Amino acid sequence: MRLFHTAVHNHSKHFEAQLQAAGASHRDYRDNNGPGSVSESLVRRPRDLHTKHIYYLGGAIMTDVVTIVHECADYAPWRAAYDRDLPRRNAAGLIERIIVRQADKPNVIALVFEITDQEKARAMSSSAELRETMRKAGIIGKPDVHFRTGDLSVSPAANYLSINVRVSGIEKFRKGFAMDAAERRQAGMTDVAVLQDATDPNDLLLLWTIKDPQTVMTFLKSPALKEHQIKNAGVVNEPLARFWKTAS
Repeated sequence: MRLFHTAVHNHSKHFEAQLQAAGASHRDYRDNNGPGSVSESLVRRPRDLHTKHIYYLGGAIMTDVVTIVHECADYAPWRAAYDRDLPRRNAAGLIERIIVRQADKPNVIALVFEITDQEKARAMSSSAELRETMRKAGIIGKPDVHFRTGDLSVSPAANYLSINVRVSGIEKFRKGFAMDAAERRQAGMTDVAVLQDATDPNDLLLLWTIKDPQTVMTFLKSPALKEHQIKNAGVVNEPLARFWKTAS
């Protein structure tokens, strides 16, 4: 299962221009990227993907998360049910980090929770009680629940971009991702997360806050994207992209 899992829009099929800036050296990258970007931490962090709650250079946190995407019949009653369920989430050690609604389908909701207790989180996610709560809240179909590990640096924003992508290896992807930090900033994108699937580390979820969706669409359509995607970042499938708005 994948967070933000529906088919990519045409504007995002060339996603890899956001990994472009080919030829940038590590020094160029370091000089052009101030503290606070996930990209900087990717260049320097240890390889142990199961180390939790450790701050790396750049301010990102290496942590465990669970991501959920589901569709509801009506947002208002879903939100009321979700808010009432806070004590049970707290008991399961889940900390809400992101809650957003799909820009063109506002009844599709995505959530990112930090996990403080894997056993409790997994037990809650598969519980009959949760299924019944979601049914009463008007959830349509089967939720997409995904456990991931990676860098997370969340700050308040109105708009988000998510991209799911499969890579040949995380180290090659990190290098390609670091190359294009300046171009992402120019497009109004701020790195939020690079998250690996807990059982398949080459399955990645990438998150950004964005200033203007139209500017980002133009950036994603760059002719250089596809070549860089394959050559420098090791992307092996068609990236899946979605735009989101913060839920209130």
